[in-house]
This record gives sequence, structure tokens and C-alpha cells, in this order.
Amino acid sequence: MGEKNIALKYIIKAMKITKKDVVDDFRNGISDVNYNGLSQAVWARRAKVLERAFRNLPEYKMLHIKRGFWEINPIFNLKTGELYLLMSKDNLQRIKDKYYRLGSTSHYSYDFLLYNQKLIPEVTNMDLFPSENDEEKRMLENQKMLGTNYEKVSRVYLVVVDYYADEPIDAKRLLLNDSYQLIEEVDLNDMLHESVNSETYETPKEMPEGDQKQSIPMVKLKKKFISKEN
Repeated sequence: MGEKNIALKYIIKAMKITKKDVVDDFRNGISDVNYNGLSQAVWARRAKVLERAFRNLPEYKMLHIKRGFWEINPIFNLKTGELYLLMSKDNLQRIKDKYYRLGSTSHYSYDFLLYNQKLIPEVTNMDLFPSENDEEKRMLENQKMLGTNYEKVSRVYLVVVDYYADEPIDAKRLLLNDSYQLIEEVDLNDMLHESVNSETYETPKEMPEGDQKQSIPMVKLKKKFISKEN
């Protein structure tokens, strides 16, 4: 199994963590009166799992990016320049709805997707192209968030998980352009429903022979795309 698929398995493993997995620790250590901060605790636990997992893949790095009182932790492939953002399907839909309604959004994904601006779907909606006035602002935000990694990013992917009743039920890797239009979709449900020991993080060299024979996630090309570079 290639390192990219192992990296995706690590990401999905972290995204399987939900409120039910941290609520007892939250009650004991923070508060048993209300649940203010529980969502932040979920993301903090996910970050802990990711940090430990990616120690086994030196080509990848978990980034620590401050956003006000919040911190986001994208996964960056130092060799290829691929950047992976993590979010729920519901949150992505809220972001897209705001963008389609207002033509812009302050969400960090909007800034990062500037790296995908050269990708356009075969069928496009001209009304969804971002304003040129936004480009400089998005570029500056990316410089601020990424620092020295700013010029190293080649492409941005979103790993999106859908939840129902605090359980993950669907996972995909999405390639979107700079106006949230779908370019490519990869089904990750085999990884989502895979049973993995919570303390096991295997590198390619350590992967048992049986695991190496597992199927690679099927790529579903929802829309063909053309690069403006052509």
C-alpha cells in the first residue's frame, strides 16, 4: 500500500473520533454541568491522534495553524506539495451555501482553494467564479497561514466525513476548484469502516502481507476537468 493511502487511513482514523469518544474525559476534566467546548475537545483529540500517527511518515507533516481562538491541523505532503483539509460534510455544505449566496466566505478553505484555481470542471457555472478582487486577499491569507510552506503547496484536497447520530457514515476525498466546484471524488468508505487497533500506526515497511492486499479506494470521477495551464 502506497504512502498516500496510508496517510488517508490515518486521517480517516482521526476523523472517526466524535463527541461520544471524548465526552467522559470532558465531564471528568472540564465540566459535567454543560458541554461548552466539547467540539473543540473532539478536534483536539483528533489532532493528538494525527500527530502520533504521522510520526511514522516523515514525508508528511501535521500543520498547526491558528485561527483566532481555534487551531486547524491540515496534513501536508512535504514531497508532493499536496495539502489535506479535514472537515465534516455538514460544515462543507454550510461554507458552500454561504459562498453561493454571497460570492465569498471568510472560511480558511476558501483561501486554500486558491491553489486549485487552474482546475475547471467540464461543465461550469460562470456565476460561481470568484471575484478577482479576492485573489490578493486570499493569497495574503495563505502566506500568513502557511509561512515558509506557502510556495510549496501544489494542490489542495478536502477529506470530508458525513456523520449521523455521532457516528461516521461516509467519507470522501474531494478535489474542488477555487469556487467549490467538484473536480474529482474518491470514495474512502473502505477505510472508514475498516477495524483498526487504536494504538497501531504502521509504516509501509511494517505493513503485514494481509494488509498489503487490501483494495485501494475506488476513484469516482464525478466531473472531468481541464487545466488552464494547457
